[in-house]
Amino acid sequence: MTKHSLLLCLVSLMLLPLGLIAETARVSGQIENAKGGEAVVYYSSSLIGRDREVFSGEVGEDGSFEMEVELNEARIMTFAYNREVTSIYLKPSDELMVRLDANEFDETIKYEGKGESVAASNYMAAYFLKFEDTGVQEDMRDAFGNQPIEKAKSFFISLMQSQHKFLQAFAEENELSDNFAQLMQDKSTYYAYTNLLNLPAYRAYKEGMDISEVELPEDYYNFTKKIKVNNPDALVLNEYIGFVRSYLEFAYSQEPKLDSYQEANRKGELTKEIFKGEVLQYMQASMIMEQFQYGSFMAAEKMLKDYKKSAAEEEEVPFLDKLTAVYESIKPISPGSNAPEIELKDENGKEVSLEDFKGKVIYLDFWASWCGPCRREMPYARKLQQDFKGKDVVFLYVSVDDSEEAWRKAMEEEKLDGIHLWAGGFRKSVPESYLVKSIPNYFLIDKNGVIVNNNPPRPSGPTLSEEIKAYLEE
Repeated sequence: MTKHSLLLCLVSLMLLPLGLIAETARVSGQIENAKGGEAVVYYSSSLIGRDREVFSGEVGEDGSFEMEVELNEARIMTFAYNREVTSIYLKPSDELMVRLDANEFDETIKYEGKGESVAASNYMAAYFLKFEDTGVQEDMRDAFGNQPIEKAKSFFISLMQSQHKFLQAFAEENELSDNFAQLMQDKSTYYAYTNLLNLPAYRAYKEGMDISEVELPEDYYNFTKKIKVNNPDALVLNEYIGFVRSYLEFAYSQEPKLDSYQEANRKGELTKEIFKGEVLQYMQASMIMEQFQYGSFMAAEKMLKDYKKSAAEEEEVPFLDKLTAVYESIKPISPGSNAPEIELKDENGKEVSLEDFKGKVIYLDFWASWCGPCRREMPYARKLQQDFKGKDVVFLYVSVDDSEEAWRKAMEEEKLDGIHLWAGGFRKSVPESYLVKSIPNYFLIDKNGVIVNNNPPRPSGPTLSEEIKAYLEE
């Protein structure tokens, strides 16, 4: 071992939480009809953000591979090969041998080896074939979108009960640990309850009505009385993450509606009323992250200050470093900051700059021809432009299309007035200076070139006109 690699090992150990020392699990495999490349195992290393730990092994000509995976605790992970993925359970020091046919990935995958990981991974493979394959998913979509609500509720409860029975039968014939079996029971339970919480909101969206207008049986929400809302052991499950988020939305839907800033604050208060311990910390951190990225910067800033108070009181605050880093990265485009310069050519080849619009309010829209949500806003944008015709408002559209031809074709189809510019892709100077990672993405800039809202309402938003008017009058 070189001095450099020894130093890296020591640093890695220092970064581990106290009492958690990384161990090595071994994953190997034999793939029929292999197509070369790498077999990959990865997992999310943080509950917020998109950080991953990734391990890989090259697949040889004979279809064999092997890799070592560093773990400090048992984890549900993803095994991937040739654009196919499946879930596995891996525990430190275990040895997991994967056998599969690349032409029939899910149908043939089997696990052998040493330790709890073997039976647990085989269960997850069998569960997928029975409950997550195409046929069952079609039944679920039908229940979600078409069946009467009472019948849909019965479907999800019945499906959950079938999943529990399947787990029990598998555990009777295989050595599943109590912890893993409980985790899998929670997986089915929280998935069912999440669907039930989301069903009324989906129907409201589908019918174009408010959720309060959806007709529900009087006892529809009785299932919420049975739910274990605070379950820190289940934070490793995507199904539980989805559940706690949906439960917060359900709780908020029972209250009067507020504007976006007040809504964020009220949800922050509800979070502290509903959740406890590690679940509360996760929910607070994820809400702050989402507000920074997609919501109100001012609300996120206030929530972060509240979150930091725990650190001042010498309590453990697990996500503070990541949240602080996101805050610092977004500050340059936060309300009160000068809007980054834009110098791009319009459809006629004329150079356009933000300086050209000093003294006017700018509604800046990052979009692309292939973005469905972007283009669904265009009819509302046309109406908005008519409302402000002759006023000191500029509607500035910056396309992040890679193709200039696609941009021009979409402009012709939409027949939308305003100033149209082409950035040439996401990874160009203008989108990057505004930290554009997803679209549609909007900014409201005042007459002095200062960002006043880095996430204003979309053109379809009922409060956008009033917000623009307010800055016109300044």
